[in-house]
Amino acid sequence: MLHVIADIRLDHKTEMDEKLDAAVAAAHSHASADRTCGVLVTRHDFSHFSVALSADVPFGFIHEHDHARRNECPAPATAKSPFRPTPHV
Repeated sequence: MLHVIADIRLDHKTEMDEKLDAAVAAAHSHASADRTCGVLVTRHDFSHFSVALSADVPFGFIHEHDHARRNECPAPATAKSPFRPTPHV
């Protein structure tokens, strides 16, 4: 069971804490009614979050899932690691 409490889209990063805190507080309030679900916070991308009640999360807990894509460039295939293993004596 997944019951979405809030679907948050941010215009500015400065909004994130305030909006997520309010949504998590609302989720805790809903969860206290039946005490069977915990809170699941999911980052879909860097400006889109959701807060939901989930039976897969124990009551009283908050789990976070991060599905945002990272714009990291992988190292070139020919690059060598700067670290060299130290031989064991």
